[in-house]
Amino acid sequence: MRKKRHLQETQIIIHGFEQNDYVAPRIITTCALPKKIARKVFDRIPDPNTSSWNAVFKGYAQSEFHREEVVLFRRTKKLDVSPNCFTFPILLKSCWKICTKVTKCIVL
Repeated sequence: MRKKRHLQETQIIIHGFEQNDYVAPRIITTCALPKKIARKVFDRIPDPNTSSWNAVFKGYAQSEFHREEVVLFRRTKKLDVSPNCFTFPILLKSCWKICTKVTKCIVL
């Protein structure tokens, strides 16, 4: 099963579908557990839309890379990427998880 999924992901990348606004966020979410693969797919997108950014945030949150998620969100602000109504719930949950571990919140 794992080999089949890897083959599908490889075919998507070979044919350039990872840059598609609909396909890219789904690939990133699917590849979220192996963080390096998801990040490689994301980094290949020339101009990622909000859905792609949210997919990375969600993947990092699901993999419990909460700090990396917040750092990446700060990068979106520098790049002038506008968050949407799905962005903040994902980030707030990660901030809460960070707060429960460290007892201080990171200010977005």
